[in-house]
Amino acid sequence: MCLPRRLVALATLFWAIGMLPASATPIPKVSFRIGDHSSFARLVVLLPAGISCTSTRDGDTETLRFGQAFMLVGRARSNGGGILSVVAGTDGLIVRLRPSVTVHTMRIGQRLVVDVFPQVDAASEASAPADNVAAAAMVVAGSVAPLLPGLPSPLIAVVEQPLVRTPIVRPAVRASAPIAALIPVPLTGHAGPGPDAPIPGGAGPVSIAASIVPADKGGPGGLMLPFDGHVGAAAYRRGDVLFVVLDSTKPVDLGAMAGDPAFGRAFYTVLPSGAVLTMKLDAGMQPGLRRTPDGWVVTMQGAVPGGAAIVPRVDDGAVQLPVLEPGHVVTVPDPAVGVDLLVGTTWHDGQNLALSRHGVGYVLASTLLGVAVERLSDQLELNATSQGFVLGAPHGLEPLGQGLARAVGGFSRSVDLPDVDTAELQRRYKTALASAASLPAADRRARRLDAAEAALALDRGCEAAIIAAVADQDAPSGSDQARSHFLQAAAAVLTEDPGAGARLADPRIGNTDEVVLWRALALAHAHPDSADAAHAIAARLALLQAYPQPLRRHLLGMAALALASAGNDREAGLVDGLAGNGQVGLARALLSRRLGHDAAALAAFDRLVGNDDPVVAERAAEQAIGLRLDTHLLDPGHAADRLEARVLDARLAGNELAVRLRVADLRALQQDWPAALKELRLTARDFPEAAGDVASRAAAIMTRAAQPSSKPPAGAATASGAGPVAQLTMLETSLDLLPPGEDNAALSLSIAARLSDLDLPGRAAALLRKTMATTPRGTGLAKLGLELARLDLDQDHGADAATALDDSAVADLPSDLVAARSFARARAAATAGDVDMALAQLAPLHGADVEDLRAREQASRQDWRGEQASIAALAALRLPASGPLGPVGEELVLRLASAALRAGDRAGVDRLGTVWSQRFTDPGRLRLLRLFTSREVATVADLPRSALELTSARTVFSMPDPQPSKGGS
Repeated sequence: MCLPRRLVALATLFWAIGMLPASATPIPKVSFRIGDHSSFARLVVLLPAGISCTSTRDGDTETLRFGQAFMLVGRARSNGGGILSVVAGTDGLIVRLRPSVTVHTMRIGQRLVVDVFPQVDAASEASAPADNVAAAAMVVAGSVAPLLPGLPSPLIAVVEQPLVRTPIVRPAVRASAPIAALIPVPLTGHAGPGPDAPIPGGAGPVSIAASIVPADKGGPGGLMLPFDGHVGAAAYRRGDVLFVVLDSTKPVDLGAMAGDPAFGRAFYTVLPSGAVLTMKLDAGMQPGLRRTPDGWVVTMQGAVPGGAAIVPRVDDGAVQLPVLEPGHVVTVPDPAVGVDLLVGTTWHDGQNLALSRHGVGYVLASTLLGVAVERLSDQLELNATSQGFVLGAPHGLEPLGQGLARAVGGFSRSVDLPDVDTAELQRRYKTALASAASLPAADRRARRLDAAEAALALDRGCEAAIIAAVADQDAPSGSDQARSHFLQAAAAVLTEDPGAGARLADPRIGNTDEVVLWRALALAHAHPDSADAAHAIAARLALLQAYPQPLRRHLLGMAALALASAGNDREAGLVDGLAGNGQVGLARALLSRRLGHDAAALAAFDRLVGNDDPVVAERAAEQAIGLRLDTHLLDPGHAADRLEARVLDARLAGNELAVRLRVADLRALQQDWPAALKELRLTARDFPEAAGDVASRAAAIMTRAAQPSSKPPAGAATASGAGPVAQLTMLETSLDLLPPGEDNAALSLSIAARLSDLDLPGRAAALLRKTMATTPRGTGLAKLGLELARLDLDQDHGADAATALDDSAVADLPSDLVAARSFARARAAATAGDVDMALAQLAPLHGADVEDLRAREQASRQDWRGEQASIAALAALRLPASGPLGPVGEELVLRLASAALRAGDRAGVDRLGTVWSQRFTDPGRLRLLRLFTSREVATVADLPRSALELTSARTVFSMPDPQPSKGGS
């Protein structure tokens, strides 16, 4: 009876808790999954780094012992194949098997793979040699069990690999990676099937130079390639790269293009049958190519007007491409798809193929000028005629528009994977192994590669990889290196090895259609949003569909997901014609969502949540939650709750990290900062390899939470008692999620500013000192020291401020930061009574606060004229140009008048009365200004006025000094 997965997961968790020792050492997590294959059942156990395993068989029970306590995460259910159940024992897993099954156990890196084969018919067994046994090897307590008869000892190096934790992560959003990263095809070119006419130009020294020409009456200006009228050209785009192909091998000097914003990144490569100009395009560029009497001009202002579209037609099993004044055929390697392009040039501009067209064995690519054929078969030929170009093959081509067919004779192959029944594949597998065992070691290579091919066809990636590696040990320099390396690389794709892409990039494998297909599958697995991968898969889908059923079933799921996720509309539409459930069903649901059929997509996702494949079930659940969130059937908080409840399922599917990060993002979207940071802390603990992703998310969340306007979700503050102080405390304790550096320093400054605003300068200063102790020298440390000095100065702690500035001294700082730190030093010196030091620090500085502090320091040393000049500079900066002065402005004018009197500048005082008295609005301050500017005491009658002036002056001089601001400007 099948138990609900949630119940099993909870039971496992409770069991694990009961096994916890008194110490805080974490219990290693061991997860597993069971899969049904056409001819066997497979148990895959994911082991954490450092854990060992031994295997014993007792009747119908296989026991996998780990020798230590562990936490089991998996689906303990009955299986239709040879595995009845998997349960946790005291120190390992107990696998209950059907009677009379054969078990093959192997360890590949972090995975322990147990394949269970049903009993084979006695007649079949009798027909095979006695030693016809396919066994694998598992590293058990330092020993290696026999793998194959005659197995060489170096196999230990093949099987026993260091355990490196490489969790399978499917990030929600990631930039599309070009397939060129997996298909290293150098742009060197080779001879193609051009016409018999000679190619213009010739090799030798550079004889022509490109130049920039202006627009004329014939069209826009651009890059001039000065070829005569007998050199044809073609042009097409691959994403953001422009290709201009010329049928001349004469070199072109692009030196004059250096520094040009549009053409400075152009490269010119001479090929055996022509040349190609490649150039990276910026967003918004619209390239075109036009013919002039002096040559070809590459423009960036769109297509050349007045041209004629090329309309292909099918005639006598060939594709006719009518082109005015056709040139030659140039073969251009295309790293974007890993195959050659046959490019037909023309001497007449304005002729292009607007839409791409697909046929069996070829793709007509869209062009800006001329024709370009993506050759998927070595038998394909493009020939120039007087009327244009003809695309054909010795046995003809199927008409355009019929789509991809099951026939794959036109595709180039690397291995033999015939579409025969499973029994025949198993017979080939056993026969090849038995034959290899009967041969001398030096002669076993070919037969073992045959066995590896059969294992690959049976979807046994682990066995295929090991057998091909053993074949390399037999004869490392065999003539079929490409076959061996491809088999190992393809097996890595089946086992979801993160290094599969690098293996397929090995130049020894070659560049057949089959290699390109598997490269695209590996790229799609690593980058699900890769449009290049989807394009390459769609073009070779017929090849994949011709694989034997076990392998086809596995790969069609991968292909369907790639097409639905990243293909264009036509490519994604191919999913509807694919058979299968599981991943293919998930791809159909994704296609429904892409087409806007939300209700149908949601129903499909909900059905797939119960799928036997844990990866499909988990991804369907995530998609269902995301779709409900996007259609407002769930808010971010409830969506996070549902995802959080599926963490154990995500762990089993190898997607736990992505789910946890998504939960943190949703908590942050709801502004539930404590919950978001708690999730990130747990993620950082369990996935130390994801420290970078955790730190970047934590920095973004904490930056938003530190803003004064940030508020928790409704009810969160009430439930947790989280007011502003509690929220800032939470942020302080979460700073350890960020590594020491600029982000950490910036957040500490934000938190300290809010603490200071809440009248908690002591806590703010303590936080800044703590952060300074771990911050490396740089701009962040200098800013921390400056802010700490300001806090100390506000508390009249001048010595502490000077210390903070000394401890944070950094060379080569921005000028504004240097000025702010100098002003803080001046304030510290003034607080300590060191007038000379304060004035020296202020000397190169300017600004209102600077002039204010300078005037006070000059007054303290009775430099009255200096004080008057500084206050005058301050007034010029702070007084409004017109209108009332206001209280602050009026007091500043009175202060300037007092300074002028102390400096003996009677004329200056009189000018103040004349200029500013009309803009005073306060009667008391106006009366005081008039007293300052009145005439001197000349007679006894002036004595009362003098007494009043003296009283008013004392009032001015006794006014409290305004505190300088923190900015220093």
